[in-house]
Amino acid sequence: MLDSRSRAILIIDAQIAVLESCWQPEVLIAGLNTVIAAGRRGDIPIVFIQHTDSSGEPALDTPGWALHPELDARPTDRFLTKAATDSFYGTDLAATLTDLDVDTVVVGGAASDYCIDATVRAAQSLGFDVDLLSDGHTAQAGSTGLSAPQIISHINEVLAAATHPGGRVRLVSCGSDFRLD
Repeated sequence: MLDSRSRAILIIDAQIAVLESCWQPEVLIAGLNTVIAAGRRGDIPIVFIQHTDSSGEPALDTPGWALHPELDARPTDRFLTKAATDSFYGTDLAATLTDLDVDTVVVGGAASDYCIDATVRAAQSLGFDVDLLSDGHTAQAGSTGLSAPQIISHINEVLAAATHPGGRVRLVSCGSDFRLD
């Protein structure tokens, strides 16, 4: 159980085109839906962030750009489009979180070694605390020779150990007992 703080849930790049090449997307979606359900019970804002880059990949409003169909996204949620690995860069995410009086972001999605890593570090730099869903982000096997589980584990270890004068990072699990109250 997490202590009482003002939170928002950030679901990053849980898009069809992104997840099709990632490790165990169905497990990821199930875990994220557990967290989303807990957020809805606690009236926690949920922000879905979708990526398209300067080359237009995945292209806006195409089937690949869409959120995964099994993800529990609703029209009442918030939606942002980004063009960089950092979900704060060039978006109004920081202003949205400030307007909502959020001090802690719960982060999950894809890909661990790109957008998850960059967004968590940016959130810290902006003074937000981060609850990183240790089992709620995924990766592709990288060119470094690491498997997706190795990448995920590495990102969890590095971000949890990182020190920053802004916010802190805490690892939490999105297991069936996940709660935000």
